[in-house]
Amino acid sequence: QRHSIFNFFSTDFRFLVMERMAAPLSEVVPILLASHSSKTKGVTKIPLGDVAVAMLNCIQAMHEKGNLFVDVKSENFMLSSPSAASSKRGKKAPNDVSQRVRLIDFGLVEMYSDMSSSSHREDAHPAAPLVGTPTYASLNVMSGHTVSRRDDVEVLDGDLDNDD
Repeated sequence: QRHSIFNFFSTDFRFLVMERMAAPLSEVVPILLASHSSKTKGVTKIPLGDVAVAMLNCIQAMHEKGNLFVDVKSENFMLSSPSAASSKRGKKAPNDVSQRVRLIDFGLVEMYSDMSSSSHREDAHPAAPLVGTPTYASLNVMSGHTVSRRDDVEVLDGDLDNDD
């Protein structure tokens, strides 16, 4: 589940070009309700778990490249257009919303290791600066620790629990 991201450099500017997004993640529930309500009678069950797994996969892909996302929050996840998702994958149905989840806003991305020594960066506890949106900061970061992969995942879990 890799997505094309093009990174262009010039002498004065850096560009990151991504596919055009169709909707914010907050529109996932209405989209899922609309697609599942016609198929079932009575109580409509919608597969939000698939969307949560897709969000976690986005964070995992960042970590596998040696990066921390740092500013994990639902506003930084969006849905691509249905046609973009169905043309790239053949496994699931074209209307599968979980295949459309994308991560945006890479402004606070940090590397979590020192590339020269292949070791993790030092924890600046208790004086690490608060980076990102304070409302979505993990308990570890609020306690003065340097942001880590655990914090990206902890904040995603907390954000999923609080998005009703």
